[in-house]
Amino acid sequence: MKFKQTVRSVNKRTRRANVILLHGWAMDNRCWDGCLQELSRFCRCRRIELPGHGYSATNRSPLRPEQFTDYLHANTPGGSVWVGWSLGGAFAQRLASRHPRHVKRLICVSASLRFLSAEDWPHGMPSDEFSAFAALFDNQPEQARRRFLRLLYAKNMKQPARLRLQTIIKPFKDKDKLRPGLDCLAQHDARNALSAYRERVYFIGGAHDRIVSAASLHSSRRLVQHGRTFILPEAGHAMMISHPQRLAKILLSCIHDHDVHQ
Repeated sequence: MKFKQTVRSVNKRTRRANVILLHGWAMDNRCWDGCLQELSRFCRCRRIELPGHGYSATNRSPLRPEQFTDYLHANTPGGSVWVGWSLGGAFAQRLASRHPRHVKRLICVSASLRFLSAEDWPHGMPSDEFSAFAALFDNQPEQARRRFLRLLYAKNMKQPARLRLQTIIKPFKDKDKLRPGLDCLAQHDARNALSAYRERVYFIGGAHDRIVSAASLHSSRRLVQHGRTFILPEAGHAMMISHPQRLAKILLSCIHDHDVHQ
């Protein structure tokens, strides 16, 4: 069955599913623009910006994990499908582990259950590499921004997508707002917390992702009760920028809990 036929078959039952979208570090809600038109045809979508990012009211507040998780729980409808990209995926995982009934389905885009590598987690980002980036961010923020952009540029990424990333990822002028996000990534480990989560968990990633490897997503899937992975062979970390229509179709299949068709 083709994807469009699959969507039509479930459209009457799940047309207005509540979907919450969380962006990643140094980004803002504009990263979802390319996916939103397709998603909004079948879902009731809401984008929430992380504290210290973007233009919302939360921009004025520092990113404190406990408080932000409580904010998400108190200010969103229960039974929603949560879609989190990178750091946003880490917070969606936190919410699902602390309030499992609040999260109907969890979709992690370029977000594994643990960010940094460890003896029992060899596929995460190497700790020394992350520490070097954090030090560069602290001392030479513009060079850190350029380094981050290079990590996001996937193999064969087209120039319009690269320019879009440069537009969204603004110069790191207010380091105090962005620095807590790096700490959240360094400390993130939801492997034990999500092992008891009973709903479906999807891990979507890119084969050319240089920040969150496909191997770490496959390992994450094996640690949850009802996990699935889907890897886009041509994509990198910022697939919502480079392949928005493709990602939107995959997200819809996950939201409707149907098989993902290439």
